Amino acid sequence: PIEAAKCPHGAIVVMDLQKDFIGDEAKYPVEKSQVEPMLKAVNSIVKSSKSLNLEVIYIDTKFSKDQWITNWFRNYAAIEGTEGTELDERLLVHSKRLFTKKKQNAFTNKEFASYLKDRAIGKLVICGVFADKCVSATARAAKRRGYAVTVVSDGIAAGNQQAIERTTRYLKRKGINLKSSADLLKASN
Repeated sequence: PIEAAKCPHGAIVVMDLQKDFIGDEAKYPVEKSQVEPMLKAVNSIVKSSKSLNLEVIYIDTKFSKDQWITNWFRNYAAIEGTEGTELDERLLVHSKRLFTKKKQNAFTNKEFASYLKDRAIGKLVICGVFADKCVSATARAAKRRGYAVTVVSDGIAAGNQQAIERTTRYLKRKGINLKSSADLLKASN
């Protein structure tokens, strides 16, 4: 766990907005109707990151070619070395801070966890895909570690709307804040 009093800084954590998940030719897509509203919300908070006093960190997923069975279930999406692992070109990229994970929880990348500690980051604003998998796993892991966690309610997407609704209810029960991008931006003014 972190010592919250010693971690006064914050970060926006943008998760897995990669071509294979949100692109037009996505191999393992979120629900198409969720992509544009999610990108609008994410880009608005990334664009306002300085006024929000938050740095921007990007997380991507790259799976090993050797994971035959799970790759088959994922329709061979986000295999390391493929174009589908690239961040979607519609995403506003404000920094070069990019950490790669191979599992749902971003904290499985030790460099990510160390970076947060080294930068005294104690507040995380999480957005991206998949709400019910990577976003949820990372938010819950952050909460267990003592971070102040907010998930951007309109900055997430999943395979369907029911998955988002189920996940947001679950995250609230776990004590994780949910705020819209508009509410986050109001707080910075």
